Amino acid sequence: GISMPRPPFNLAFGPDTAGRCGWWKHAVRPKSQGPIDTDEDTLVVLVTKDPLFWLKSVSKHYYEIRASEGSRAGLDNLFGELQHAGRHYKDAVELWSAAMGSFLDEELYPSSRCVLLRYEDFLFRFWDVVVHLSAFLTSNGERLKEPPIGNRLKAHGGDEVRGRDQALKYYAWTGNRHCDFDRTHLERMRELDPVLLRALGYQPAPGVDEAAAVALERRLCHWVPRLRRGDVVAARLTCVTP
Repeated sequence: GISMPRPPFNLAFGPDTAGRCGWWKHAVRPKSQGPIDTDEDTLVVLVTKDPLFWLKSVSKHYYEIRASEGSRAGLDNLFGELQHAGRHYKDAVELWSAAMGSFLDEELYPSSRCVLLRYEDFLFRFWDVVVHLSAFLTSNGERLKEPPIGNRLKAHGGDEVRGRDQALKYYAWTGNRHCDFDRTHLERMRELDPVLLRALGYQPAPGVDEAAAVALERRLCHWVPRLRRGDVVAARLTCVTP
């Protein structure tokens, strides 16, 4: 069965390992490696991302992915054979599926010390996520295992990535999710396992006709919270020092 994480946990920020870590960005943990090798008082946060947006993000910079054509950016080569961490994949769609499948494997990432976090919830439901995760952290943490990254923006591949305000605008719209993919891309992504997508709360890739129709209208992605009368969307807090 699945057991819930047991607080308290140490405060920890993931180090920038540049790939020198068995569970670094886009990592696929094979069964042969067994459970993730962390101590019981460290909370491991596994971050997922919608596969279409993930592909578009990776297309800007391949990180440790090696495409067959030797390219380091672009969408087309992600839909061909590639290598990652010494293993071969049919394409980046298979890599995403393998990574997400490993995240959901209780034998690899025990739920007693690992939690799954959708990037979209961290972006659009930030306070809900932080409050939920804080329940697993000790209230008297003395120090961080790794210092938090101080820069609001990071850069990779020579390009600066989006800040929070830019990300909120970009990841809100289905048109941004579907654009830039051609017919063959969409057809391949429609082969994603529906059981895996449902487990993570993501919708299937659209068909060509649907993608074209969405491009003509402004439709919010399903993870954007719907506002109701009385919802507080912004607040300014003033701290008074005695």
